[in-house]
Amino acid sequence: MCADELSDAKAAATARMLSLAIQQPDFLVSARVLSDGLSMTHRLAEFLQSVQTDLLHAMSYDHDVVAVLEKKCETADDSFGGIWTQAQKLAGPYDTELVLPRLNIRQCNRVNVPAGSPQEYFKRSIFIPFLDHVLGDLKERFADHNSALYCLSTLLPAFIHQYSFDDLMPALEMYDNLLMITKTSFNLNSICGSSDG
Repeated sequence: MCADELSDAKAAATARMLSLAIQQPDFLVSARVLSDGLSMTHRLAEFLQSVQTDLLHAMSYDHDVVAVLEKKCETADDSFGGIWTQAQKLAGPYDTELVLPRLNIRQCNRVNVPAGSPQEYFKRSIFIPFLDHVLGDLKERFADHNSALYCLSTLLPAFIHQYSFDDLMPALEMYDNLLMITKTSFNLNSICGSSDG
């Protein structure tokens, strides 16, 4: 065999393995769950990358996305019903049945949740853990900013008389690197301004 034949055989084997993996029920359901879940977070990602975005609006948008995802979690049966229907349509061309995988009571190396139907199994093993992970990540990612935003709100004229300077300290510590740049810029401007006069 020449090198080209070996390369072609390896490429064909790799393509065949990929084709078989794509036809697996786990993959088909996961693809639909990702499509549904990330369609909501995609808009948030675009919003956060916008030049005009400020922290207050970003936090508000994040809270909206979290609320929608929490609602999906609360109504997991209804939310997953549409995803399940789409996954079944996606499985149609491959003649793949979305069936329960073999379960073993002693299984510890993969998901082994008890379920009465394939839909319930995939909801418990893929959909709910995905939502929990995304929700946890969004809440954790913005937790520090949430408290800092509260602290920065003490500078608003409507609230400034209600707080002391110590209430502002957590925000000053969190954004210290930005404030140092501002202080440095201010010092340079005052030195340059005084030498001109």
